[in-house]
Amino acid sequence: VLSGGVASNLYLRQCINDLCTHYGVELFCPPVEFCTDNGVMIAWNGIERYRQNMNVFERMSDTLVPEGRAPLGSDISEQVRACNISVPFEWKSILEKKNILL
Repeated sequence: VLSGGVASNLYLRQCINDLCTHYGVELFCPPVEFCTDNGVMIAWNGIERYRQNMNVFERMSDTLVPEGRAPLGSDISEQVRACNISVPFEWKSILEKKNILL
């Protein structure tokens, strides 16, 4: 998944898409118009929370705890780390094939 300000840069989006295509990985990006403003990204997070019945409308507590990640879906990061997967990204050769100078 590529989102936020980086995903609004069409050049970077295309380069990352080319890299994903090279490695057979599917890239998911929100529409560009939803990537330029953090307010929109926060609203999108709220919509996803609402769709998953995550108590969007319950009263906020007196203490606000910021979240580094949105708790949407299952967090499988520890399982992925345990698999010790290594993906050899060959940035230079991929960019050379696209005639992009480093």
